[in-house]
Parts: sequence; C-alpha cells; structure tokens
Amino acid sequence: MATTLELNSPGDRLKRARLLAGIHTRREFAQRHGISANTLQSWEQGKSALTVKGAQRLVAALKKEGWLCSIEWLLEGSSLPPSHFEMSHPFANDTLMQEEERIYKEIQFFKQNNSNAIVLTIHDNAMEPFFFVGDVIGGIQDLSKDIEELLGMLCILELEHNQIIPRCLQAGSSKGTFVAAATNPKTKTAPLNIFDAKIISAAPILWHRKKF
Repeated sequence: MATTLELNSPGDRLKRARLLAGIHTRREFAQRHGISANTLQSWEQGKSALTVKGAQRLVAALKKEGWLCSIEWLLEGSSLPPSHFEMSHPFANDTLMQEEERIYKEIQFFKQNNSNAIVLTIHDNAMEPFFFVGDVIGGIQDLSKDIEELLGMLCILELEHNQIIPRCLQAGSSKGTFVAAATNPKTKTAPLNIFDAKIISAAPILWHRKKF
C-alpha cells in the first residue's frame, strides 16, 4: 500500500513528526525513546487512540531530537506543525520564522493541488548536490506506472519496514530488482546505497523548496 503522508488523523501526524525528526523506523524510535514499536504502530495505524498521556511522551521524545511539537497538533491538527528547535527558539530571527511559515503554506498548497502527493524534509547530505539539509521536496505517486519507468529519476521511495527516503532509482542486478542510490559519494549517511531494494512505491520528485 502506498504512503501519501496525509495528515488527517493523529496517526498520520505522528508518523509525519517521526519522519521530520529523521527517524525512519518505529524500531529506531523505540530504541531511542522507550516507546515500544508495537505501540507506535497501533497509534500510527489508528488501531488504538493516541491519548493525551501518549502525546505528552511523544512531545518529550521529539524535543530530545531537536523538534518542538504541540500536543494539540498531534491530537487535533490545530496549532502550527512541528518545527526545529532553532526555528522555534524565542530568540530566533523573525525572518527565519516567517520563512518557516511560508514553507509550511507552500507544502499545503502542493498537497492540496496534487493527489497522492508526498513531502519530505531533507535531514542529511546523501542527495547533494541536488538537495541539501533543510530543503523540502515533494513528489507525486502515480500508481498506474510501473516502477521501471522511473529508472534514473530522483524519487521519494517507500521501502519495506516503513522506511521513506529520497534516492535515485536505478536498475538492480536482475530484472525486477532496484538500487536506491545516494548522489553524494562522500556522504557518511547510512544506508548510502540499498541494493536489491524492495520498493513499495516511488514518487518522482517534482517540487523542491530550498531553505534560505
């Protein structure tokens, strides 16, 4: 099933916040913050309701990752979305705060005008010189296309185990296999290249918002 990262439920918003913090798997989140992967899965998939107490634990965990997130946003979608601590600090530059607000509005515009839109914030240097830390990218999943038609393109890839990363989609060693390749050979980000990757969905990157 494709993941579009719509933010219509607490589970959707929780997953978005986790990915913004650069934690691509529930297991990693559990190891860092002591909230079990099964509990996270139940919340994200809506199998159990996210409680105020649970939201408080998540807010505290995200703060340790350098992200400020409100309980109201997680539970109801009200208030501003999660933002990096430096952008939310009371002494942050007003111009930078305004830039964050503009980016948020542009993200919403992109999603509202494109079905199956998926948006990610870049957290590492694996895709330089195309995308840099802080940039925001957007893609559109076209489920009518075979993944082979996207070879050679920069895509937002959904892999197994709920891993969503930007990579260049390349052909694997045999038909039907793929390589999710970084574009910066000097990066130390893991995983650099994923061979024989199991691609659940791929969204060609059509929108790029550079953070100034």
